[in-house]
Amino acid sequence: MYMVIRRYEDVDRRYAEQSVERNRETLVPLLSQQPGFIAYYTMEAEDGVVVSIGVYESREEAERSNRIAAEWTRANSSEFVRKPPRVTAGEVLVYRARE
Repeated sequence: MYMVIRRYEDVDRRYAEQSVERNRETLVPLLSQQPGFIAYYTMEAEDGVVVSIGVYESREEAERSNRIAAEWTRANSSEFVRKPPRVTAGEVLVYRARE
């Protein structure tokens, strides 16, 4: 399993009101249809920080999700997202989910 974390900093506060719904309705279905998709999360953190986490079966699938998310952000959220995200990605070493 491979995880990618995208940390968007200095995000306009209107993001939570307007862009999250677009994210839920368009980006999440797009990512979830990709081969190797396991899970996707978005959270609002402190002071204009929004974090997304995607989990995929392989590195290649996670990298593809980064390209899709970047294109989607340019097309759908550029007025809220002022700079590119900091991306952290790597192999999942420990995983546990409720059955």
